[in-house]
Amino acid sequence: MSVGEIAGELGLTLATVSGIITDTERAGFVERAPDPGDRRRTIVSLVPRRRAAVSSWIDGASAPMQRALDRLSPEERASFVKAMTFLEAELSADSEGSQRKNSEGS
Repeated sequence: MSVGEIAGELGLTLATVSGIITDTERAGFVERAPDPGDRRRTIVSLVPRRRAAVSSWIDGASAPMQRALDRLSPEERASFVKAMTFLEAELSADSEGSQRKNSEGS
């Protein structure tokens, strides 16, 4: 993904994502390369030898949520997903509002 795409997916600024990428690159988890289709863009990828470690970490981090969801009926699960969708929209709106206030105050 490009740095801009990562920022968009995470709802973070380019500066914040660039800092995170720099830290994870130093730790040997990601690498940057010019986009062959547009040399102005930078593509960030997981380092192949680190993919298994990252997958293992994600699986471990998501396991408690999966176990909790497994205990819910289909109707309860649908309600939970609906509530989380609403929460995500509210958090995104709050984040966008904060970013606008910060940029207007500059």
